[in-house]
Amino acid sequence: MNELEGNDRIPSLVDLAAQVIVSHRSLTESIITSYRLPPNVMYSLMKVSFLKDLREVIRWKVLCGNDAKDFVDSVRSYFTIAMRSFFLLYHSERKPAKFTLDISGVELLEVQILASLQYLKNLTSARKHSVKRNKKNVEAVGPYTLYMDCKISEININLINLIHDLLKPFKNSLIVEFKRLEIVSVPWNKVLRILHSLNEKIVTSLSINMNGPAGEHFILALKRIAAFKNLTSLSLGQNHIRLSNKIAEILGVILQKCKSITRLNLSGNPVAGSLETILSKKELGLHHLNLSYCSLSPLDVRFLSNSLHRETLIELDLAYNDLNKSFPEFLALIDGASSQLEILHMNNAYLNSHHVQDLVTALSKLKRLRYLNMSQTSFTYEEVMESAKLGAIKSLEVFRPCSNLDDYYFENANEVFMIRLNFAKEFYKYRFLRHKTSKVKYTNILI
Repeated sequence: MNELEGNDRIPSLVDLAAQVIVSHRSLTESIITSYRLPPNVMYSLMKVSFLKDLREVIRWKVLCGNDAKDFVDSVRSYFTIAMRSFFLLYHSERKPAKFTLDISGVELLEVQILASLQYLKNLTSARKHSVKRNKKNVEAVGPYTLYMDCKISEININLINLIHDLLKPFKNSLIVEFKRLEIVSVPWNKVLRILHSLNEKIVTSLSINMNGPAGEHFILALKRIAAFKNLTSLSLGQNHIRLSNKIAEILGVILQKCKSITRLNLSGNPVAGSLETILSKKELGLHHLNLSYCSLSPLDVRFLSNSLHRETLIELDLAYNDLNKSFPEFLALIDGASSQLEILHMNNAYLNSHHVQDLVTALSKLKRLRYLNMSQTSFTYEEVMESAKLGAIKSLEVFRPCSNLDDYYFENANEVFMIRLNFAKEFYKYRFLRHKTSKVKYTNILI
């Protein structure tokens, strides 16, 4: 606490730089979201920004990659720093009218969230008894708002209630709001209770996965979701619920009312002919759509190929659907998405040998494709080599070809190595032929 409060040491170069950077709000946000800064720099940026007399809202966006565990761990420690800074600001003589800390996007452990809020509660309680309060009514200032994400499972199902209990001493002068919420393996009656405890104006992402069979509470939970008008992402994956006409109609109402949803995950819930009912009322096209394990019918794929969504999709997951039954409709869908689709999952799509040539021709038209997964589809060696023509797609960064070339499939590993080597040679041969004058981009071929 002394390091945060005191000004008795000589400011370091990092401190001075932090003060300059923080005075330019847009620059600060750009730096924090774009660069992996050393912990001491991030610490100084946070410390200066919180302790400086700021008269308007500051929003911090700290985005971390999945592979940056050390950075994520550091950010979690900054959460405690932020809590301390909230306390200092809360009790300072010159208080800003508003103050907002946005750490949504950072994966925080339950124990860290509760420990930090408990820390704030204890400090506030101690200050009331040990320091003479300023005559100014503290409760009239604020509120100070903290935005965060939250993951709830059967283990920590009462987490939100615990957070609300810890905030009671602040009497609405400190507010915690949840932007992104993930609920996993929780009974639907409790899911419904959690949804009613949230501020529907704040939540932007709901992920409600693996929560068991449908029932009355499932229907009520879906109807409650329709109130979250600012949702941009909705996931109902792996609930193994057949999306019958009644459920499909409710989902359609959700997408009609929540106009900002661009990311939808229905994976693991059989659609079987009701996709049009779900998506037809959506006025704005989806950008990310996961329909893996959805038992799509030719009717579903035909609707998607003629809908407005085909022209807006950036990511599409059709894995583990029988595209053999709806191959012409699938080709039409690919043709309509050729200008913007970047990520395509079509692994284990039950495609047959006679599909290869038409499939490669269609996929070659995807101008911006960066990731393509065609794995777990049993083609012959010649058909696998036919897919090497996709090397002509200049933007392709990761490619999982249509084969099951595991080492055990052949008598010795050398045979597997030679097949992989030959495929790579063919792949880059087509890339050189297509893009002679430009620098050849490397593709990670996972075969």
